[in-house]
Formats: sequence, C-alpha cells, structure tokens
Amino acid sequence: MHKSDEETIRALEDLPPEEPPADLRQNVMNAITSGAPRLSRGNGGRLVRRSTFVYGWAAAAAVVILVLFFAKPVEDGDFAATMASVITRYPSEKATLVVRRRGDFLTVTPIVQEAGSVSIRWDPAAAALVVISGASDASSRQDGTTFTVREPAQRVAVTLRMLDPATPLTEVWLSVGDEEVLRAKVPLE
Repeated sequence: MHKSDEETIRALEDLPPEEPPADLRQNVMNAITSGAPRLSRGNGGRLVRRSTFVYGWAAAAAVVILVLFFAKPVEDGDFAATMASVITRYPSEKATLVVRRRGDFLTVTPIVQEAGSVSIRWDPAAAALVVISGASDASSRQDGTTFTVREPAQRVAVTLRMLDPATPLTEVWLSVGDEEVLRAKVPLE
C-alpha cells in the first residue's frame, strides 16, 4: 500500500467506536418493507398478483396457438428468398462438387464416393484461398489445395474469395487420387 493509505488506515483505527442510534434498525426495516409491493385482494378474494400471472400465461398460450394454427406454412422455395447464399451442385460419376456463393466468396465442398486424396484447383487470377475447414492434413498453393478424405461422409469446405467481381465465372477442377473427375465453370452471379 502507499504511505498515504497506511496513514488513513491508522487514523481510522484511532477513532473511538460509535454506537448507532437505537431506532436505526427499526427505521431501515420500515423503509425496506414500505417499498415492497403490497398484495391487494381483488374480486372474489383472489390475490391480484396471482390473477395477473394466470392472465399472462393465458396470453402466451393464445399467441402460441395462433402461430401454430393460423401461420402460413413455409414452402421449400420460400427459403431461397431469405438465404444469402446461392447453392449449385455439379455431379459426376465419382464425385459431386457443391458450390455455395455468398457475396464475393465461394465455398467449394467435394462429396466423394471413396476415401482418398482429393485436389481442388482454380484459376489463381480469378480467386484466392481464404480457408480450408474439415481437413487436418490439407496443403495449399496459389492455384489449389490437396487433402485426404478418410471416409466418404467426411466434408471438407474450401472457401475462396473472388478477385475480380467483373468476371462472370471461373473454372474449378476436382481430382480424386490422380484422376481428374470433374471440371466445372462456376458462375459468380
């Protein structure tokens, strides 16, 4: 502690103890209880607080019933208007390439039928790698990435940022093992 703090503590300890006024406790308790809400009896002897609670639950139940029974059902096509991304699938015999576009970003997810090494390549003048998720052994370069899919259910997402928004499409190549299985022109609009 600082010297001034120690001096202040010593000065406070040297003060004689003071006894509080005798009615202080009663005054504090009266102030506390006077601020508490009072329960008044309503019609029929019920407590007002309880009836308010019951009416609140009834109103909540009515809202739930209205939503469940009278809301317009959402059709599958309605979701496309609310989603910010556009999803396109490019199938081939050995794999499917799922491309999600959100703004200037493309997320490319290969769905392969066999475990093994997977490579995705793109035009480095049109796109740049942002992140690879779902692969622990991914390696990347300026124009592509390679990773291992340990089982067909594993999903690896490769996110690219488009460098030139004026370019309407870019080409993406998908290879499984040493074989190119898919070449897709990915639209950017």
